[in-house]
Amino acid sequence: MILTACDGTGAAVHSSTTGRTDRLDSLSLKASAMSQQFPPPPPPHAQGGMPVYRGDPVHTTYSPDAMLADKAAQASLIFGIIGVFFAGVVFGPLAIWQASKAEKMNKPATAGKVLGWIALVWGIGQIVLAFLAVTALFAVVTSSSGY
Repeated sequence: MILTACDGTGAAVHSSTTGRTDRLDSLSLKASAMSQQFPPPPPPHAQGGMPVYRGDPVHTTYSPDAMLADKAAQASLIFGIIGVFFAGVVFGPLAIWQASKAEKMNKPATAGKVLGWIALVWGIGQIVLAFLAVTALFAVVTSSSGY
């Protein structure tokens, strides 16, 4: 029978029934103790190398309010882009309105709001320029007709 004990230095001492005492190398004892501290390996995969099915995946819920906020932010961006190129006086305020609606629901819609303001200012500028052009054209036509 072999008994194992530890002396004061941390080295293990084996003692057998014959009275013979052997000192073990402390490094080999520590290495064998460390191998027992690691967790066991994961279970083997199913045939074909595919991982074993462990239940339903975790799904995140998407509330209807979050969906409305996303739609408002997207509509704001679309209205802002359309307003920059066409009828900014109409689509600019729509973009600003949708952006503020999205922001009330904690969804950032900065791009749509900025494009909405740019479209609105651009649309008002186009109307002013068109009015000035028509007025200038009218002034040229009336002054040349000799009235």
